[in-house]
Amino acid sequence: MELLERFNVQADHFVAAAGEARDLNRSDLRALSAMRAARTEGATASPGVLAAALDLSTPATSALLDRLSRSGHVVRKRAATDGRRVELEITESAVDLAIEVFAPLRNRLMGQIESFTEPERAVIARFLHVVTEATAQARQEQKRS
Repeated sequence: MELLERFNVQADHFVAAAGEARDLNRSDLRALSAMRAARTEGATASPGVLAAALDLSTPATSALLDRLSRSGHVVRKRAATDGRRVELEITESAVDLAIEVFAPLRNRLMGQIESFTEPERAVIARFLHVVTEATAQARQEQKRS
């Protein structure tokens, strides 16, 4: 557990430093990452979905989206099927920015991952999946208490 905690702290420091260098805060980067993932999965992001994913209040989500809209990273548009519903579209420049922000970490990690054998990578992948699921479940339990 100590190693996971140390990794988490280092990952947080990386995100903070990467964001500071680009005038983005941690929530901004998390939002861009979530919207990029939704786009990759073919899903539509909305303010409500984003608020739930980031554990933000409605006012905090609105402020975040205002910042990202002003900086040209997100476009709000009315849903084609329901004009009352707002959908979020991440811009190409924001996708490029997200790739740029995380490229140094991704490159370092890939360099390390390549040093493992295929069976070792499978075990690591399984471990990361289990840890991710356990963390998500603990988060839900925390929200209920």
